Amino acid sequence: MQSRRTRAEKVRPYDMRGGSATELVYTLESFLADQPMFGDVGTQSLWFDDVDLEACAVRGFYSQQETALHLLLSQLADYELYQYGYDDDDFKEDVGAFQRFVDTKFRDMGILTPKVFLDGTYDQIFRARKTHAAAFKKGLDTLVDQAFAQIWTTRYLLEAVGNRLRPIVRSLKQAKYNNLAFDGRISRCSIPTWVVQLVRHRDRERCFHCGNVVSSALVEVQSFHIDHMIPLADGGTNDPTNFVLACPDCNRRKGMNLWPSIPKFYWPNFRNVQSF
Repeated sequence: MQSRRTRAEKVRPYDMRGGSATELVYTLESFLADQPMFGDVGTQSLWFDDVDLEACAVRGFYSQQETALHLLLSQLADYELYQYGYDDDDFKEDVGAFQRFVDTKFRDMGILTPKVFLDGTYDQIFRARKTHAAAFKKGLDTLVDQAFAQIWTTRYLLEAVGNRLRPIVRSLKQAKYNNLAFDGRISRCSIPTWVVQLVRHRDRERCFHCGNVVSSALVEVQSFHIDHMIPLADGGTNDPTNFVLACPDCNRRKGMNLWPSIPKFYWPNFRNVQSF
């Protein structure tokens, strides 16, 4: 897909931190594999079923700064960390564990932990949960942004998110969403300049499919496409997380087909392993 030139938009740096954000990435991987892994597996399995994937698919009709992945992570964070963490009445069974949980989350959010959660009585902590609930929920946005920053550069996870949305997109009806091209297919849209710039930066100016440099000061002819990793014809979206940099040849060969990719990592061959 050729990109549309638009006014440059401001971007801000995302903190790439571990801790609670990495735990949220693990929760996403569990959700994508449909394999609950942490805490009360039975409870996690139940709220996995409550995640609104249709809302995420609809978010991908157009390229938006708050992506379908942001929306999915926000739902997972709300269930895992708020409803079944901060707001779970079972905390009375182990107040100490709850205090450690809240202290860790607030610190990872960059928020000073309210003192009552550190040394208050059970009754004081119970009342404080309501008082500070809004701050905790707002802080979840920070963890979502940090998790997104990790996943944005991990393309196999982006592809997994797209694959999870594919059957949802295919089930959408034009009678309900009149901006669909037709039942089960999202309409093609123009790509904002900020998306083009961020995809080029993430993909290091290399074609996602063949790895050749296609956009660089060292390349005489600047010829590249912004390609749908999962084609619109196969249930893909216009979400920024579904775009990759591609050379014209690979994009033409790929066409409307799905090309699964295996991420590659380059390091000196100190083990003398033979390529195959």
